[in-house]
Amino acid sequence: MGDGKGDYGKFSPDSMEGRRFDAGPKDAEENDAVTDKKKRTAPRKVLWGGMDAAREIAEKLISKHHPHLADARLKYICRDKAARKHGNLVYGKAYKMSRMYEYLVECDFIIEVALEVWNELSPTQRPALIDHLLAHCHGEENEETGDMTWSVRPPTTQEFPEVAERHGQWHEGLVDLEKSLRA
Repeated sequence: MGDGKGDYGKFSPDSMEGRRFDAGPKDAEENDAVTDKKKRTAPRKVLWGGMDAAREIAEKLISKHHPHLADARLKYICRDKAARKHGNLVYGKAYKMSRMYEYLVECDFIIEVALEVWNELSPTQRPALIDHLLAHCHGEENEETGDMTWSVRPPTTQEFPEVAERHGQWHEGLVDLEKSLRA
């Protein structure tokens, strides 16, 4: 079929003409078993609450390390179970409110912390998590109007451990990260 270059796995109505794909009794039973395994239970409700401990830590960090957030309206919430992303626990998340939500909830950012993780963190790790989440929150002042434009930014350096192991500090961001870790 074709010249063997690049046509692997291609199907068209013409290539399927005259073929039958009926499931026999054995196939039907196997398919039912597979279907049963794929049945999902109803999602568990996430319990939400306020997070005074995160707010107290954040207030100290903002005055010392995040002065651009001094006028930002932040709210702190927790969820009982951590979300997962690509199979990994999400310790927390920073959300920037859209104009509508900013109006409704009267804040610029929401800092969300997973209690499942928080409760396992040491007293020195908890401020590090809040510092990390606050670092996502960015503000820029409009020089003409004086209004702040808020945004959420990603970390400046991201790398897979196995790539760093194989190639070392292959870009400037990793060099800067190592300098920060040694300081």
